[in-house]
Amino acid sequence: MYQKALNKLLQIEPSLAQIASYTTVEWLNHSRFPIAGITTSNCKLHLIISKPKFRKLNIDERVAVLAHEYAHPLLGHLDIRRYESDDPHLVAIAHDLAVNSLLSDWSLPKSFVTPQSFGLECGLSTEQYIDKLKAFDMKKLKKMVFIPKTNPSVPELADSRIIIAKAIKPKSADINS
Repeated sequence: MYQKALNKLLQIEPSLAQIASYTTVEWLNHSRFPIAGITTSNCKLHLIISKPKFRKLNIDERVAVLAHEYAHPLLGHLDIRRYESDDPHLVAIAHDLAVNSLLSDWSLPKSFVTPQSFGLECGLSTEQYIDKLKAFDMKKLKKMVFIPKTNPSVPELADSRIIIAKAIKPKSADINS
């Protein structure tokens, strides 16, 4: 399931697929975690995938999820020190908007956040999306983000920090002030 999606990604976008060779894949056998997330621990990349959620996706959606996750390190999104002054919830959503704006022609799962789902233009940087998101209701935005205190499901990642925008596509009325 993963390998078939990775092989297809390699054909479509080799630069993203090459990150996989530096990544350890961790499978979770429950649905409490979003579809997938990428983090670092001890200078290594770890892709964490919810097996039940990933299995429900078609091949094109799986490829898009891998492209999405592997784009984060390329865009410098794993260096959280760059954004320490901003709310981590806002940063997580802005990261996903920046990535998904680059993947707008891909078969992203329908539930993924996109600039269009916020009424925003594509092609902005994380910093620009952070500024734009500050106009939205922060309480509602915070509900869209998964920030565990630790990663007990994956013991070797217990000390890493993983922040993932949940795969919840907002309704514009739900997030506006």
